Amino acid sequence: MNAAEKNVLKEVQVRLCLKPGDALLSNVPINSPQAAVKVMGEMLCRLDREMLCVVNLDNQNRPINYNVVSIGGINSSLCEVGNIFKSAILCNAAKLLVMHNHPSGVMKISTEDKEITMKMIQAGEFMDIPVLDHVIVGNTPDQYCSILQKCPEIFNDGYKCMQGIAVRESRFKEQSNEKEISM
Repeated sequence: MNAAEKNVLKEVQVRLCLKPGDALLSNVPINSPQAAVKVMGEMLCRLDREMLCVVNLDNQNRPINYNVVSIGGINSSLCEVGNIFKSAILCNAAKLLVMHNHPSGVMKISTEDKEITMKMIQAGEFMDIPVLDHVIVGNTPDQYCSILQKCPEIFNDGYKCMQGIAVRESRFKEQSNEKEISM
């Protein structure tokens, strides 16, 4: 290879696609942690290690699909924020809900749970894909914890999350109306 060939910048084409997996049937909007647990709780509570899933939602909070982002050990699961949003982007999700399980049944929100939730919220704000909640499921479907309900301060800037109406959306509409009035 000569020097001129080494300096050539070549284009690459990235082609990602969604691949259908197992189905969990639900047309019902997910407007509360209880509704989220009805859809995903049975599956998550039976697992022997931590699994983090993303439920991608449309504008009416109806589930489009879910994606297993990470499978960990008995008390932790590592995940990168970029992987959390991958399926949401590919399926044109308007919002997403994150869920993971605690096989021990201990419903304590860890520092790591809070940190990843804050990162997801920031990334979601940047990409206009709001994170409605991060729900932790124990080892029975009726054992769960909503980070939105327990730590609302994490959901800074006051999403009215479970209705799917962000304060920033109303601010945007107000600004748009002001511009129309001033023209």
